Amino acid sequence: MSEIWVADHKAKDRSGKKEKGEIKIHQENFKKFKALWDNLNYDAVVKYDIDSDTLIKSAIEKIDANFEINGQDIIIKRDKNVESKEKHDSQKDTVTVETHSIFTLYEFIKALSNNTKLSMQTIAKVLHGIKKEKFDLIPQNENLALKKIEEQLVSAIYETIINKISYDLKEIKTCNTSLTDKDGNMKEFIPEGSLGVEKYKINKKSIIAKSIYNEDFMEVDSTIEKLTIDESDDKKITVFGKLPKVNIPTAHGRHYNPDFGYVIESKDGKELYFVVEAKGYDKFYDISTKERLQIKSAEAFFKKLKDIGVNVEYKTKLNSPELSQLISDILK
Repeated sequence: MSEIWVADHKAKDRSGKKEKGEIKIHQENFKKFKALWDNLNYDAVVKYDIDSDTLIKSAIEKIDANFEINGQDIIIKRDKNVESKEKHDSQKDTVTVETHSIFTLYEFIKALSNNTKLSMQTIAKVLHGIKKEKFDLIPQNENLALKKIEEQLVSAIYETIINKISYDLKEIKTCNTSLTDKDGNMKEFIPEGSLGVEKYKINKKSIIAKSIYNEDFMEVDSTIEKLTIDESDDKKITVFGKLPKVNIPTAHGRHYNPDFGYVIESKDGKELYFVVEAKGYDKFYDISTKERLQIKSAEAFFKKLKDIGVNVEYKTKLNSPELSQLISDILK
């Protein structure tokens, strides 16, 4: 028995939701970037065929081995005679919090189904198959149980479908994207907050000159993104930018947004598009399973773009090597 999940990808314009400052788009640099941007905005369908029995067995084994919930305790500390070091007395009491049901079983299964995009029938079979002592842990902290069981389900999905993800590409959506208007023309600006939560000032003029934004900063969400910007001074880079929403569908049922897009000049003078996911880890398997599943889905998406003739490469950038080394590697 198998189950097939299909998720549609519609490129959406989310830029009008925030009434903040403005980030100006560099008109000339965006012209060089537009072909890459268009290819990121394909309507896409992600497909994967899962053997349900294999998935259910894997999920049961993972939950039985890894799922633990501890009761919720409150520690009450009482201090007496605090004004005197000699007479100071401190006592601690532990009170176990009585649990109250948040979900019915149906609601719990439905929440897991919504979060993982697995069918409710599959979730029910997994919960029915786990050890009784594991199932009995759920009422101790239902919200935490929901999160932890979801983690094990996603891990099982990852292992089951990792080499079975593929994409169908429909058409490029040039209108109403994060960087283009309803007529497909470049927007003059996007709202602040469209690229990240923090403004990062770019000190090198040579990097500013390559940016698709007409600003001396770029918004970021992490330290590794700041480092990636600082490393974007390679002479082979024509233009680059932190990417606003593109919403690539993934096998986990959630949409994915890569961090950076680069236009690179290759040895033969042709343009190479380079898309980068920046993760501040030393090793790939330090990344959470959910994020690794998104990355593996993205790898399949960009492979499909290559299959139809788009000269594009996609890499995950960890703490090392630096960006210049990744560029050298893809140009070999």
